[in-house]
Amino acid sequence: MNPIRALLRSKRAIEYHSARTTHTPWTRAMGWTFLLALVAGLPCALLADSFIHRATTVVVIDGRLFVNDRGQLDGFALHGAGTPEGWEQARPYGEFAVTVTNDAWGWPSASREDPAATQLSVKRFDALGANVGREREAIRRVVDRALMLRVDIDRRLVLASFDAATGTRKQPPLELIHLAFNTLIAWPILYAIGSVVIFMAWVAHGLRAHAQTTHRRSLRARGLCPACRHRVDGNLWSAKCPECGEPLY
Repeated sequence: MNPIRALLRSKRAIEYHSARTTHTPWTRAMGWTFLLALVAGLPCALLADSFIHRATTVVVIDGRLFVNDRGQLDGFALHGAGTPEGWEQARPYGEFAVTVTNDAWGWPSASREDPAATQLSVKRFDALGANVGREREAIRRVVDRALMLRVDIDRRLVLASFDAATGTRKQPPLELIHLAFNTLIAWPILYAIGSVVIFMAWVAHGLRAHAQTTHRRSLRARGLCPACRHRVDGNLWSAKCPECGEPLY
């Protein structure tokens, strides 16, 4: 069979059946809802990427900082493998907490993901003479020692994230495959929501029309005009109200 001839035959069949289909405002609304849902899928996926953020805590490392007898800043994790000997005689410097989280943006799939985002908080006992560079270096050594025995956490990834951490957090790059998947998921959801809204509007329109018809019949049964309520009991020859011209039948 000639494929071009088969395509033309299918096109004529579609046009024939489409011409026979009764078009109503509700079917047109469903068609426009289909197109609008298809167009709005990508903006909704980008909007979910901007506002939906899920953060899962992987590990929290609490520790203390002190100045040893050589004047160097050192530290240890409170839940680590061990505590430096003689730290009680050292000068306390402060406490710190490093939180490692798995951050994901987007829904349902993560269009952006940071598997080892680190957040650092430091509490200094004496703010005078604070050295942020020395603090981060000492805390990095403590985090390195604390994660050395953890096989469930990628230590190099955490340290790289800790080294790159600044005051302002930057989102990871956008993954187009996951964004396309979120767009395909958003399209049927938007179409379903639009269909439900159109169905509710159709039901409300039908109930309103039924209520108007019932009210009209009730007025006519009492011999009144449905529009102006003029009494039309003796109007036997005209199909319209002699007062306002409203059709009576």
